[in-house]
Amino acid sequence: MSSARGPFQEGDRVRLTDPKGRHYTLVLQPGGQYHTHRGAIDHDHLIGKPEGSVVTSAGNTSFLALRPLLPDYVLSM
Repeated sequence: MSSARGPFQEGDRVRLTDPKGRHYTLVLQPGGQYHTHRGAIDHDHLIGKPEGSVVTSAGNTSFLALRPLLPDYVLSM
């Protein structure tokens, strides 16, 4: 179930921002991974974390995790 507040949960959409300002949108699934050219990010590292958390990929790159805004939804269609 998706939540609009509180920590990230399974089914939530998350927007990751890398150090260069590039955005990646994903839907959290237990055991899932999101792969970038800078390494994979485990969904389990995001589930339970508050919005605004910083997660590190397997390639040692930091990503800022936020909930997507309306323009992010429109661009991902």
